[in-house]
Amino acid sequence: MIEKRWKAIATKNKQQRQRAEHNNKILKRMITAQQILGRSILNGRLRSISGSSNK
Repeated sequence: MIEKRWKAIATKNKQQRQRAEHNNKILKRMITAQQILGRSILNGRLRSISGSSNK
């Protein structure tokens, strides 16, 4: 009886850990995409500022 409870707890913990690892991977991808977008926007603004000052 006790072994079944421990096995159930261990299984639940494993599933939660796997879910957390999966969520972390997704969050890392989202952060990377956000950083790339931010750099792209910043580079576009810098180009438009430097381009307009040359005219």
